[in-house]
Amino acid sequence: MNKDLKQWLKVVKATKGDNTYKAYLQAMKNWFPNSDNVDLSLDYLTKRLDSFDVAQNTKVLRCRALKGFLTHYGYTHRIKDHEAILKLINSVHQKKVVAEVVSHEQYIKIRSMIKEDWLRIVVDLLYKNGLRISEATHILTENFNEADSTITLFDTKNGNDYKIYLTKGLTKDIATFIRTKKKQTVWLFDNKGKARDVKAVGVKIKNYCDEAGFEGLTAHSFRHGSAVFMLEHGMDIYKIKEHLHHKSIKSTERYLHMTPKQIEQVTSIFENA
Repeated sequence: MNKDLKQWLKVVKATKGDNTYKAYLQAMKNWFPNSDNVDLSLDYLTKRLDSFDVAQNTKVLRCRALKGFLTHYGYTHRIKDHEAILKLINSVHQKKVVAEVVSHEQYIKIRSMIKEDWLRIVVDLLYKNGLRISEATHILTENFNEADSTITLFDTKNGNDYKIYLTKGLTKDIATFIRTKKKQTVWLFDNKGKARDVKAVGVKIKNYCDEAGFEGLTAHSFRHGSAVFMLEHGMDIYKIKEHLHHKSIKSTERYLHMTPKQIEQVTSIFENA
């Protein structure tokens, strides 16, 4: 591998989350299939970008990774047509997708259909605490504190550790669940000595959403729903950002869009105008 590319990837691995590192590594493999030959000519990069037959947001991620490498490379090398290359990269814009959001009514209905105690708790954590499914399925039993109604999460997607605060009802449900288990386990939602598989849990939740008649919803829709529910109850975007543990306010903004209730409020204002 080209020494400059290798050095930059080491920096990414040391400073960003594991998922980001993997995504950037894959992105650079797509830009430079022969990683020993890092061609930064405008002609090559233009042709390479045009050859990407992938979703728009995947193109954006690849351009973001390349831009990061260019910044690193530019500290010690002169890049021909640097401005033109940046213009090319910046011309690729992210496609905005309106996410499917679980309404409070849908959450109540779906939750009432779930037979497994542990899965009801997972869905509560997704909706009431805005957790990612990877976070909710990888909780250590010892990190649940019944007295404080908290769970401490380690090594999350953004690379940080943080504490979440539970409702009294959810605290009671988790404590009861732990006490009714046959033995103490390392993982709160233990599956034969291991943490629950994220994809398998996602499929289970998706199946319940479909069964309830909400085929567009997925496990991640509950996290979106958590943000929107807070917005509808007067919480400002900065509190929602902290609730979702986003690094950037821009990440939070992607979650917030007009809900049916808000649309009804807006249209009622202009109904007799």
